[in-house]
Amino acid sequence: YTEGNELDRNLAYRTYAKHRGVPEVVAIELSFERKSERVEDLGTMLRPTTRTATLFETSVYQQMLWSLRQHGGGGVVDTFVKSRYQSSPSYFFDRLGIGADQALRSPGQAISPTDECTWDYKPRPGRWVVGNSEPYVEANAKKPKQKKQDAWTAEVQGYRPLDFDDPFTQEEMLLVEDLVDKVLDDGAHAVILYYLPSFNELPSAIDLEELQRRFPEAIIFDGREVLWDEARPKLRMQHYDENHLNRFAAHEISVALAAAAEEAAQ
Repeated sequence: YTEGNELDRNLAYRTYAKHRGVPEVVAIELSFERKSERVEDLGTMLRPTTRTATLFETSVYQQMLWSLRQHGGGGVVDTFVKSRYQSSPSYFFDRLGIGADQALRSPGQAISPTDECTWDYKPRPGRWVVGNSEPYVEANAKKPKQKKQDAWTAEVQGYRPLDFDDPFTQEEMLLVEDLVDKVLDDGAHAVILYYLPSFNELPSAIDLEELQRRFPEAIIFDGREVLWDEARPKLRMQHYDENHLNRFAAHEISVALAAAAEEAAQ
């Protein structure tokens, strides 16, 4: 798993399996792009992202392109044109400088889970977030300030509807389908597709029953069942922002997901 989008997750697994071998269980987060302006900016999911260019090998990217072509995801040439790179070498060397800058940073300026490299050749200062994940205790939990809650809720209510027939979402699904096939073909015991909710999102934000129909071989893990707990009402408020959980909610999700993975491996 890597923070990012479905393209980066596909490449992250391929890179891991190449260097470390095939895991028994692979858990894949389903994020899907929810902001219309980002969809318009990206145009296509089959374009390398900032993380793609700095984290993954060109050879792995080429393998994924060929695999997507086999899945009916367009031709290799067409994909490279969409990617804004003329060729694999130019794609790689164009971002090599950023990758080196990130790798050679001092620990005090290392990138944190809430920071990422940008398209700029001068990386912005990163930071380590203080505090590891911790068990959630309802009695000690704090609610976000109302101003934050209102801002996060307004942001989520503006998300584009998740329509599996939308062309952009179809490309996202293509990357997930390709990844699930790859993982199972490699011999993994199980695939978990997990979904983490945004702050105060609509219950209808994603149709997991439809996802299960499309991926009958996968285990669907719904993070809402963990966070939306009537016995712990403040748990669903433990967000870093509208999209990201803080360390308390992250701990609860991690424990539940680890239990699901252990069961799947048996």
